[in-house]
Amino acid sequence: MDSIQPKKRIIILDVLRGFAILGILLMNIQSFAMPSIAYDNPMSAEDFSGMNIVMWVTHALFANGKFMAIFSFLFGASVLLILQNAQKKNLRAGRLHYKRNFWLLMIGLFHAYVIWFGDILVCYALCSFLLYFWRNSSPRKLFVSGICAFVVYALLCSLLYMVLLEVPQSEIAAEREVWSAGWQEQQAEARVWREGTWGEQFALRAYFSMEVQTVLFVYYSLWYALGWMLIGMSAYKSGILLGQRSKQFYLRAAIYGSLCGTTIVLWGIIHKLQQAFAFEYCITLGTLWNLVGTIPLALSYVAMIILWCQSNFITKFRDTLSSVGRMSLTNYFGQSIICSFIFYYLGFFGDLVRFQQLIVVILIWIAQIIFSKLWLQRFTFGPCEYLWRYMTYDIGFPWKIKKE
Repeated sequence: MDSIQPKKRIIILDVLRGFAILGILLMNIQSFAMPSIAYDNPMSAEDFSGMNIVMWVTHALFANGKFMAIFSFLFGASVLLILQNAQKKNLRAGRLHYKRNFWLLMIGLFHAYVIWFGDILVCYALCSFLLYFWRNSSPRKLFVSGICAFVVYALLCSLLYMVLLEVPQSEIAAEREVWSAGWQEQQAEARVWREGTWGEQFALRAYFSMEVQTVLFVYYSLWYALGWMLIGMSAYKSGILLGQRSKQFYLRAAIYGSLCGTTIVLWGIIHKLQQAFAFEYCITLGTLWNLVGTIPLALSYVAMIILWCQSNFITKFRDTLSSVGRMSLTNYFGQSIICSFIFYYLGFFGDLVRFQQLIVVILIWIAQIIFSKLWLQRFTFGPCEYLWRYMTYDIGFPWKIKKE
């Protein structure tokens, strides 16, 4: 998430991180504010009409999976960046890599079981243990390997869909019931988040975390995150991510990627609506439209950010957004803490419709943008970034900025 030398940071990477970490909240807010099933099946947990449909379609089209893709993309690039910097300093790059990501795993486990079950850091840490074996691969091999990871997920989806078609309906009745999330189940979940003791909330959080880190990891997040990390490594090695191609290259990527990606994702959204979020389809083949469409769409976002970084357009906000990216881990934790306070401690869980959730997101964005800018005027690292760095290197770093 950050390089060894903060004074030699690459502005494009920081701006992209800031863009991604803020965008991730657009989807995560649903898991904080609504019953867990609402993320995948909105018809099960709300009045799915009017503005709620408009908001869901907008998020599904432009946000769902796109910002996680960009963040995973950047994580892969940062792995190479840190390994290269370590080698230049004659450090044991392999040992540093595994130690750094071991501590990321510990941080992620703390986040998942103590703060919020939707943690992605555990997935990233586990994927990083594999990434090291691709460190010397060519950009072409990295890109092809990333696509192969997506293909593995597509094959798993197809296999599961065929299995579900053959399984007697009575044997998957329980899974169907969870998918439809009956009113009693939703009320039980809402009671725990709004009124439960810390022990009750911990038990429910642990249950969801285990599901995310086992079944969902093997079936989905491993292949999705790993695929994007490998593509990010490819883009970094080839210089694409560093803005080393022509303006026309990035302009074409932005235009064609947006058109192609939105068309594919929108087609998948229409199919889901036509099938009324049918269980067998939505957890298998129905996810593939978004997977395929996200590839060109997320890359078009990256291309647009690179073009912006190379221009003189709104440079002050660009620099401010880079501050958010420099503190991506701190801001990620901050989002979880703020949302947990609002929806669990204050008891707003289940009360806010999607448009109201968007207002909360915007307010958190404003707070984090201001906080990041002010913090980095006095300190060289965010608090979580400093802690992670200290655990990795076992030495302190200059933290406060000395005023001349």
